[in-house]
Amino acid sequence: MNREASYREKAKRDRQRLQKVNVSEELAMAEISSTKEKQTLDKKLDYPLIRLLAAFFIMVPIVALSVYYLVPMLADQSSTSAEKEDFETVGISNNSNNGSSQNVAAAPDDKEEEKEEQEKEKAAEEAKLKEQEEAERKKQEEEKKAKEEAAKKEKEEAEKKAREEAAQKEKELAEQKAKEEEAKKQATKVVQHTVQSQETMYRIAMNYYKSPDGIAKIKAANNLPSEEIYVGQVLRIPLD
Repeated sequence: MNREASYREKAKRDRQRLQKVNVSEELAMAEISSTKEKQTLDKKLDYPLIRLLAAFFIMVPIVALSVYYLVPMLADQSSTSAEKEDFETVGISNNSNNGSSQNVAAAPDDKEEEKEEQEKEKAAEEAKLKEQEEAERKKQEEEKKAKEEAAKKEKEEAEKKAREEAAQKEKELAEQKAKEEEAKKQATKVVQHTVQSQETMYRIAMNYYKSPDGIAKIKAANNLPSEEIYVGQVLRIPLD
């Protein structure tokens, strides 16, 4: 590390020396140019004050231009030197038994390490985001499945309820029909009548129905083709 520091210090001194030399050369060129111009003016101007003023006005723009161009140049040289120092390799002597030496590359640049850290952080964020998306997708699938199961269960319950209601309704209708038939049976009463001597169909009808219309009912109930009856015959007399 001491040797590396000494190399860096030496390189820095060389750069400063080179910059001073460049500045000196440019100033010397400017002075030569100004000297030539002064000599030309000396031939035209005889008074020292006038010559001095003329030289001053000539030097001012030259110095201004020199400063204008030298400052960016020095800044570029400084940045270039800094970049070179970042990638400079240092020779390290490794004193082993055979006295051999090896050239070891300098440590990785901080910018590269920072870039690698950023890439790692980015990869970790992407993995975390992907994991969150996967968890959200699973959650949505579970919610969808639960809704489908709930809808299916609700449909089955509705169908079961509808079947139960239909069965109950059918049962009620059957019971009502049975009640109606029973009521009808109870409402229709049949009397057995044995024909006596001197009885006719007309007399029997008048006896039970108080009207000749009963003859048709008696004939229908007993399947008789005519009104002829005989003594001892059993007739079915339906009563409302």
